[in-house]
Amino acid sequence: MASRSVAAPSHLIKSRADQSLLDEIRRWREGMVRTRYARPSRLPLDAVPGWNTGVAEPAFTHGSGRFFAVRGHSVRTEDGRRAWMQPMVDQPEIGLLAIAVTPSDRGYAALVQAKAEPGNINGIQLSPTVQATRSNRERVHGGRPVPYLDLFDPATADVIVDSRQSEHGGVFWQKRNRVMIVRTPRFEPDVGFRWIELADLLALLHDDDLVHADTRAVLGCAPWTLPSGFAAAGARIPILPRTLSGAARCDVRPLARWLSAERARQSSVSVSVALPDLAGWGRSADALRRDDGTGFEVVAVSVDAAGREVDTWCQPMVRPVGLGVVGLAVCDRGGQLNLLMQACPEPGLVDDVELGPTVQIAGGEAPRSGAEADLLALLLDRPMEAVLFDAVLSDEGGRFLHSRCRHLVVLVDDCDAPVGFRWCPVSEVIAMLVHSHQVNMQARSALVCLVGAVAGEPLSRSEPVPRPAARTAA
Repeated sequence: MASRSVAAPSHLIKSRADQSLLDEIRRWREGMVRTRYARPSRLPLDAVPGWNTGVAEPAFTHGSGRFFAVRGHSVRTEDGRRAWMQPMVDQPEIGLLAIAVTPSDRGYAALVQAKAEPGNINGIQLSPTVQATRSNRERVHGGRPVPYLDLFDPATADVIVDSRQSEHGGVFWQKRNRVMIVRTPRFEPDVGFRWIELADLLALLHDDDLVHADTRAVLGCAPWTLPSGFAAAGARIPILPRTLSGAARCDVRPLARWLSAERARQSSVSVSVALPDLAGWGRSADALRRDDGTGFEVVAVSVDAAGREVDTWCQPMVRPVGLGVVGLAVCDRGGQLNLLMQACPEPGLVDDVELGPTVQIAGGEAPRSGAEADLLALLLDRPMEAVLFDAVLSDEGGRFLHSRCRHLVVLVDDCDAPVGFRWCPVSEVIAMLVHSHQVNMQARSALVCLVGAVAGEPLSRSEPVPRPAARTAA
């Protein structure tokens, strides 16, 4: 489902953020922590109320048959060079990730919620207006309704973005979300929601673990207009064109053909396997994990919550064992801003491969290739003045427990792209987002960090973030 080519506001952002406003937003979030929370407590895997998680169960499933399941998969690349087994989160329902924006004297403000999720490392993050699975929207849990769903009725909404996008294909099996941005008149929001100027929200990207992954994924789909090069980037503010016709006119056929060829070259086949039969994985009392201790593990939690649709529940969660990296190399090629993208294979993607960032290493994993390891070293070794963005940002906390990735956007010298990588004008990447399932979630997160690097001043960090090891996968 393609985005609608409808009239859109001219300027999304008109001015940079003000530190006093950022501090006020931070205090508001901290105040919400006292009344809105989702506190997890670990459970034994075979004692998860409402779930079928016994040792002999072929998959972890909810008693209602809804929500999601954890199933085993055996994956092999069609060229026969790689094969492995792993559990994956099977959530076939199409979720809704949606942000309402309203005109303001500084451009536009977004309606965000202070949402607590059990996997959030800091309790509450600035989340989209609506972030809900179909089961939640239909109140399968028997709890309170999801607020503001009515704002996103495509029959009546002033739609800016409406597309279907993938989620983390390394863990989710063919998970899809409907991503929407709509324009609405300003109104007084409910407790736990507030309007935040987009300039402020982009500046807050520089705070570790504050702007939610789904907020980044939605804003990453906006048809931003960015500076052509970095010579004047400090004085240029990203804007949303008056219409989307500019993105529609961008010729992405060469990029689409390259991506199609990479999908053929890097395709994979997956078959279902019972969890007890996963080779290379073992189950303890409290986790299903790899024998070598790398990657992620599946654990179970009991959640005590306030400010959510229900107050208590239990569920399995995915917990990475280390810090991941999402890195984006950018350069000025002939006066045009280019991004080094990779054709990134993930077993859970609907079409095997989507455009990913330069470096995409999940927590606890190693680079997939020598080329990715070399590019990681390049990003980490660039001088400080070349680093445009550097912050640790969380993955979503509904299925992931304390999953975090260091996000880097780094200006590099022009160089040849390795096999499986391609220099892309930023306008082409943005134009590809008009279509569904072309640009993965990590790339959308990196793209909005690039926008934040242009629109918001970096905030000083009190201590350096540890560098993940640049080792090549066996």
